[in-house]
Amino acid sequence: MKTFLPLLVVLFLMTGASAEKQAQRLGEFRATFGDELYEALFHLPETRDAMRKHIPRLDQWIGFEVNFWKEIPEETKLKILDDVGTQIESFKEGGGIDRVWQKIRDWIAIDQQLGLLATFSDADEEFMDILYQDPLLRPSFKWLLERRPKDFDPKYIGGSFTSGEMAGFYPMLVERLLNASKKERFECFGRIFTYIAKESPGEQSKAGE
Repeated sequence: MKTFLPLLVVLFLMTGASAEKQAQRLGEFRATFGDELYEALFHLPETRDAMRKHIPRLDQWIGFEVNFWKEIPEETKLKILDDVGTQIESFKEGGGIDRVWQKIRDWIAIDQQLGLLATFSDADEEFMDILYQDPLLRPSFKWLLERRPKDFDPKYIGGSFTSGEMAGFYPMLVERLLNASKKERFECFGRIFTYIAKESPGEQSKAGE
């Protein structure tokens, strides 16, 4: 017993130090990506419980509510990083920590890439119509279609979104891409860009002139 207790203390201190290291790493990510980091932590199944337990009035959140998030004190946001760091450390078996970090990086990258592609569209509605055309992303729209009347025509599905639905739906797109292979993901981005890059008849006539 005399030799076992010190060993437990050492293991406890090592675990605490490792969790602190994960929290510091999260802090570095926050310095680079800002609230995009918290948005990823809010949605990823490996980290969302550790984050959401700190959020008041969570029942009023549809997606990651930016306006509500701004009301949360800085000390709470720092505490979230500590608790999420501890949660990440719990996945150390079988290289799980690296997988969690990869998912965090990929979530942020996919979110940014979709946002960049969206800037090339004339409107959010048009962008959603384009995404609905893609074979990889179309299954994500099942959630929305189930909320529409049976005779609903999805041809212009983008124009049917409410703001609340958009907030709840967008993470489903990111998750769909996150769970796809890199090859499928890059091919999807390529198709989306091709859809957007197609010139309208008006632009073609101007080019002819």
